[in-house]
Amino acid sequence: MYPHTGAGKLDTCGATRDHKDNLAKFGLDSHTVPWFPRKISDLDRFANHILSYGSELESDHPGFTDEVYRARRKEFADIAYHYKHGQEIPRVKYTDEEIETWGTMFRELTKLYPTHACREFNHVLPLLMDNCGYRDNNIPQLQDVSEFLHDCTGFMLRPVAGLLSSRDFLAGLAFRVFHATQYIRHPSKPLYTPEPYDDSGAVHMKEKEDRFAKADKESAATLIFCLKEGIGSLAKALKIFEDHNVNLMHIESRPSKWYKGFYEFLVEPENNTEIGPCIRTLEQKARHCYWFTVEFGLCKQNGAVKAYGAGLLSSFGELQYCLSDKPDLRPFEPAKTAEQKYPITEYQPVYYVAESFQDAKEKLFTYAASIPRPFTVRYNPYTQSIEILDDKYKILDLAGNIRGDMNLLMDSIAKLE
Repeated sequence: MYPHTGAGKLDTCGATRDHKDNLAKFGLDSHTVPWFPRKISDLDRFANHILSYGSELESDHPGFTDEVYRARRKEFADIAYHYKHGQEIPRVKYTDEEIETWGTMFRELTKLYPTHACREFNHVLPLLMDNCGYRDNNIPQLQDVSEFLHDCTGFMLRPVAGLLSSRDFLAGLAFRVFHATQYIRHPSKPLYTPEPYDDSGAVHMKEKEDRFAKADKESAATLIFCLKEGIGSLAKALKIFEDHNVNLMHIESRPSKWYKGFYEFLVEPENNTEIGPCIRTLEQKARHCYWFTVEFGLCKQNGAVKAYGAGLLSSFGELQYCLSDKPDLRPFEPAKTAEQKYPITEYQPVYYVAESFQDAKEKLFTYAASIPRPFTVRYNPYTQSIEILDDKYKILDLAGNIRGDMNLLMDSIAKLE
């Protein structure tokens, strides 16, 4: 149950605020439709369910043997770990070495932006420089960027301690919240990071999660995930599923095949043989579309191909490579893009090119609308909540909002004539 939503009580529309009661109207339950955040404060419930902590580096990371760098990463991770929705993001005093690393990257990338980046990015960058302190001798603070972003778009930033699952990361985007880290790349390689891609300090999804999603080898209903080895690992695993209202019929652990010092947990939801494959399929499609657009998207502008993906715009080498004759450039078609596999430790062999930046957005909207859902949801920016449109009162309220916007639109058009 959800005390902060007044579970079991009735709102002014006569509909219960309890998520599970609303689902029952459709003959569904929390096994068929897993828990998902309904209010922006719900992001606190999974923000620390991370797949790797900020100071836990892979052996191929340039800072793997640098104890000072690892300790600094842990400082940033701890800030995020204790953050709660509604708080101001703590400001960081960056070291001279960190500022120098940032400056090297900033200067090299800004040389390429006029010829390689899309016009939308080149329009926004000067605004970030003027309003958020983007420059080669200063690292912008997340709070300043978040406030500017919110004023312009309604989106905001939230600090995160490490890598989130695809589902949790994308759930944040549904509330216009982008989870981001505050640490800086290792000074030995300012133009490279094996954490694809940090976008100069932002957390983006990694394909490492796919290794944990190969659960079909176990059984149709089994999910696999990893946690750091330790006495509390099993308790933490059970807490994750308790928070998401998933009852387990079976759970077992084993040393991870992929990461030393981690354990894999194989869990089977109770009375449910379809939830695992269904969730994994939708997560894969969403993750792959995100990867080839927001991270590595290309579009046509004035007869040339330009980059709009953050992964490209933060990588000095790949930004040049993606517009060369080496990679395979394909037309952006979300249904095909959603099935395309990709590497994470090397430049992409395949990129998808939209006819325009707007074309990419419209095709993604159309594709998302084609995904079958048992009910319809909408984001309410006034209450910062996800509403399930499950009764006539909510639908009439939505229609009234649309009618009001249409009246404003018609009035504005009339004044232009």
